[in-house]
Formats: sequence, C-alpha cells, structure tokens
Amino acid sequence: GDQDAPDVTFDHGCQFFTAKPSQPHFLQAVDSWRQAGCVVPWGGVVGKARVGPEGRLADSGFAEFPPDKVAAMMVGYPTMSAIGRHILDDVGKVSDEVCIRTGVKAADPVWDSAACSWQVQVGDAAATASALAVATSARSVVRFLGEASAAGQVAGAVNSNVCWALMVAFS
Repeated sequence: GDQDAPDVTFDHGCQFFTAKPSQPHFLQAVDSWRQAGCVVPWGGVVGKARVGPEGRLADSGFAEFPPDKVAAMMVGYPTMSAIGRHILDDVGKVSDEVCIRTGVKAADPVWDSAACSWQVQVGDAAATASALAVATSARSVVRFLGEASAAGQVAGAVNSNVCWALMVAFS
C-alpha cells in the first residue's frame, strides 16, 4: 500500500441511532456509553431527498431535518462497533463465566434440550454455551439458527429490506 496515504475507515453499520424517552433503560445505557466515550452526537447532515419521476433528485432536492431532531442522533465512536466492544468489556468485568470470542466464525449451532445449552462450532473448536447473543440481521439469524428454532421463527417473521452500501475513498 501507499505509505503516505491516510488511514481510511468505513463504518457500514447503521448511520446513527436515537434513544427515545419511551425507552428509559436505553436512554440510561446511551448516557453511560457517552460518558465512556464510545458514543457521540452524530453531527452529520441528515434530511429527506425528494426523487422525481425519472428517478433523479427532484429540483427541490434535499430538505434538512430540524436541528433538534439531528441533536438526538448518536453514533458509536470511533465506529459503531465501539458500542459492542464496550458492552463486551463490561460483561467480561462482571462475570468469569462469560467467554467472548471475536474474529472467528461461529457455525452449526445445535440446542441440547437435555443439557439446556448450545453446541456451536467456533473456528476450529467446539463450544458449549447456555446463551448466544447473535447481533446480525434477521435474515442472517434465520440462516444461522435455522427456521425450526424459536428465534429463527421470530426472526423469519421480521419484514426488512436488504441494504447495499458502496464505500469508496478518493484521494
């Protein structure tokens, strides 16, 4: 690579999130994340684009959201994954029973009813877990856990759109 080129980071998670007064527990969590420095106000330009009949941006183009609406938008810092890393760090501090594995592929989960545990292939090793946290799209949950599992059935009922992103850096 080019030694003089600046580092570029693409964050392809959600653009931003908001915490609403109707979600007091989430508001409390977001406040603690802000204090920890892993969440900051988004601060970007946000609005609604109007598309004309030809599929092009209409003459009226783009209407920015009001400042009070934008002020409620939060983002993970320096990337959205900082929130997950912060949560996992906290979990690891309060429990010796939690094993956090990152950077490996989990596959072939099987629920063992008799043992009340999951058997999962994690990288080259087998793992046993009493709970799984699957942080991915509903469609991926169905592929991972299967349509027959209770969580797979719930996830399969979620109606969501596929989102594609093109991330390009120009110098």
